Amino acid sequence: MRRAFWHSRDFQRYFFTYAILFFCMLLAGAVVVVLATQAERQQAADQQRTAQGKRIAEVVDNAWDSAIEAGNFLRSSTWVQKYMSETDVFAQEFGPLRQREFSQSLTALCASTDLIRGISIWYPQKDIVVSSAGWFSSEEYEAYAARKFQTPDGFLADYVLQREKAFGPLLSNEFAFSNTGYLVYIQQMDILAAPRALTMVFIDKAALQKLLGRVCGEQVAGFVLTGTEDRTYLVYGRAADEAGFYKEVFPSQNMMLNYTLFFRPAVTPLTENLGGAVILIALSLAGVFLAYGLASFQYSPLNRLIRKASERARQKAPLDGGIDTIEACVDKLYDDNETLEHTLASYRHALRDQTNAQLLKGYFTEDVSEELHLHDIPFTYQYWYIVLVFRQQQEDGLSAPEDAQRQIRLLVTLKQALQHTQCGQMHCELVENIEGHVAVIAEFSRAPGDEAAVDLGETLYDALAGQELECSVFAARPRKGLMGISVAYQEAKETMQEQPAKFGVTLARPSAQYYYPLDWESQLIRAMREGNAKLAQAILRQLYEENAALHLSHTLIQRVATLLYETMRRIIFEAKLPAETFLEIEEPQYAGSLTQVFRMAERAALCICEQTLRKKEAASVGINQSLVEYVDENVFDPELSLNMLSDIFGVSNASISRLFKNATGDTFYNYITDRRMRRAQELLRLRGYSPKGMAAEVGYDNEYSFKRAFVRQYGITPKEYAERESQHEANISSPG
Repeated sequence: MRRAFWHSRDFQRYFFTYAILFFCMLLAGAVVVVLATQAERQQAADQQRTAQGKRIAEVVDNAWDSAIEAGNFLRSSTWVQKYMSETDVFAQEFGPLRQREFSQSLTALCASTDLIRGISIWYPQKDIVVSSAGWFSSEEYEAYAARKFQTPDGFLADYVLQREKAFGPLLSNEFAFSNTGYLVYIQQMDILAAPRALTMVFIDKAALQKLLGRVCGEQVAGFVLTGTEDRTYLVYGRAADEAGFYKEVFPSQNMMLNYTLFFRPAVTPLTENLGGAVILIALSLAGVFLAYGLASFQYSPLNRLIRKASERARQKAPLDGGIDTIEACVDKLYDDNETLEHTLASYRHALRDQTNAQLLKGYFTEDVSEELHLHDIPFTYQYWYIVLVFRQQQEDGLSAPEDAQRQIRLLVTLKQALQHTQCGQMHCELVENIEGHVAVIAEFSRAPGDEAAVDLGETLYDALAGQELECSVFAARPRKGLMGISVAYQEAKETMQEQPAKFGVTLARPSAQYYYPLDWESQLIRAMREGNAKLAQAILRQLYEENAALHLSHTLIQRVATLLYETMRRIIFEAKLPAETFLEIEEPQYAGSLTQVFRMAERAALCICEQTLRKKEAASVGINQSLVEYVDENVFDPELSLNMLSDIFGVSNASISRLFKNATGDTFYNYITDRRMRRAQELLRLRGYSPKGMAAEVGYDNEYSFKRAFVRQYGITPKEYAERESQHEANISSPG
């Protein structure tokens, strides 16, 4: 099974989808872990660099402290203070031996630290410089300093006295002079504006670099010593802004100096990288196995569905199998659903149009409001209605497609015009086809005048004329209620028949002096033929109300009575009702008033409906008996069907189905299927399973239809039933 799974393209898609998903999750997790680890390492490295930088700055500051302490020691020395005196009181104390002793004390002071290579005290007012090498005049000392410390000419005057901001009250802010070998630190021995003594300390750069080499570890790549105005005094190591190096600046705590340190990036240990790689590989393998398991779990039910769909699909069309089969089935379902939706939309539109057409012809049933609500038509009995009928002028020489196209243009133009037309109406319904014409029903909340009907008709007529569509518009006078819609339409229809060549907009004013429209008469005849007395009486009552509103004369009342009596007689003749029916009805033309005429007509309609129902009941009893007998005689005929019975008995399929169920209590197909399956059981028990002839013997065209019906009835195939019965008989006949 697993191997079969792997060879499926659908399973491979699932597997690789899960694998890629897990890989992405693993990659995202690895990235998060790496970033978090790098952040922690970076933070630790930053803390380490800061601590190391502070330690280096402290060591270097200690070096400056040695120079400062040397100056402080000399400033507190008695002989230095005595020699600064402007009098000659202490002159005898500075003889040659004492001068040599003082020079030796400076030499000893230099030897106390590895950084200081020379200490000199300059007395500018006495033009004397005391150094470890002896006592010099200023000029001699400059020559000596030039040889020993490579100082430039005018060193004392230019770099010591004249250096701007070189002096504080007691200590120097930074170095007075710097060259490749030495840094010169100056300290004033007094607090006068014109100093009487200055200590010059020569710091060896080579010794300072050795000190940095001892305190700077492998992580420190370089060190730069800078002062104010970005003066560079010392450069140690690779002191440059190279890629990957970290740069940090630490200020001196003793002088106005900055220490710029360049750190190498931290190197991750190889074992740590290998450990992370091993964990990543292990998680990747686990993700692969998990992806395989999830893909198998998801594909198992889909595989069963694919097999079933493939088996069904191969019966109709060869497919490659797999999920393509399901896609084909789903596509077909969607196509069928879309076709069904279009069909339903067309059906709903046709029903809506049919309902509106029935309103125009007359809707006499009590469920008219429910029917209108079902089709979203907001017409009620309380509102007023105007009906417009549009008759398009016929044009000679137009083909059928051209005429259809012109009709479509008319409908589209009217729909667009109704959307933008406002003549006080609340709602409008467009009836696309009513006896070959187009009609518009406009609803008003209050009673409009005749001019409203004319205005609406002229507005729509102008819209059609703008599209070069010539037609006649007949506008009926406003009527109230749902029956008023039919009355208005009948008026417009009669006016249209009386004025066939009329153009433009015409207000309907029929010439008939009584009300007996052909559409209402047709519905009255149909109601009595069906035996629907309730509907017939509703039509007659509405005819009475419309004629009563006209205040007919006696002659016109007799005319209406004659028309009603002729209608009744025609129904009796056409329906072949018993002759005594003529005796039971009264002739309404002998009535004196309109009320008496319609009362007699209602009694006649009730009588005709009762006779019609009796005749139908008697006919149905005979048909039922003959129908069941015929089915029993031909139940094993493969040609037996509702269509066949409909042709034989002369009624519709629906009527045959209804009559058969009334007679037997079961549907036609259930009845014949049960009879055929019982016969099939008998044959299978007697003869066993013989697929070729048995289907025809029990009333089926082919073996497939027979098998399907048998399985649906009993849940097993005919062959399985025959084998089971044979085994059962064998068990009974065996002695043990």
